[in-house]
Amino acid sequence: MSNYQIDIEELKDATRLMSSGVQKNTSIITPDELGSDFFYHISFGKFNEFVPNISRRSGMTEDNTVPRVHVADTLNNAWNGYASGPYMMANTQPSKNKAKGLKAEYKGGFYIHRIPFRACLRPNNKLVYDASFTNEHWLVTYNEMTRVFPATSVGRVVGESVTFVPRTDKMPIELSTLVLEIDTPDGLKLAKGIHLKKGFYRYKTSTQFGVQDIEEISKSEFLSVKTTSAAMLSENDTEVPRYLF
Repeated sequence: MSNYQIDIEELKDATRLMSSGVQKNTSIITPDELGSDFFYHISFGKFNEFVPNISRRSGMTEDNTVPRVHVADTLNNAWNGYASGPYMMANTQPSKNKAKGLKAEYKGGFYIHRIPFRACLRPNNKLVYDASFTNEHWLVTYNEMTRVFPATSVGRVVGESVTFVPRTDKMPIELSTLVLEIDTPDGLKLAKGIHLKKGFYRYKTSTQFGVQDIEEISKSEFLSVKTTSAAMLSENDTEVPRYLF
């Protein structure tokens, strides 16, 4: 019997209250299937817990009936799942607003969170058009313990540059250059087969070619990019509860 059997049964009960489309196009995943007991999530603000909600950023064809926290198994999948990162780097002026919580704005980068779980839903491509690419999972409420999901901030990722490469009869390549701070002794899973230790890094990523050109950099190099691109993304921000984004 799985250590997560009670969670599985409770989540099954919860899904029976969801639409038939959700029931048919999701599967229940536990740490046994994932090979890890936590996920990653990126956000404008730094938080110590997340509350499932109806996202304001879901695609037009995605389900908008199930309150959830969108998470992924790697940082790069979380970045791809966010989808608008390159667009924001190219078209959005980083905010100087110090507001946190619901009023937090894009400051030139993202806080990286690690969220433990015991059971979750994995949507398929019929429910989330790019689910197989981003490996998106949903943390949903299925008992008293899952009304809120505790989270730990484990680093920051900041946009250094984005290049758009035109291609005949194809969408342009969006090549993002990012700098990364990993602030946890356990390190961080950047992409499948790529686990980085605590420290500072620069890398490139695109939806077409994935993660490329990883290099370790100094703290001063990271802070130099952060000062230029994301001066308000402070490491000293006070964590606030009840994330609803």
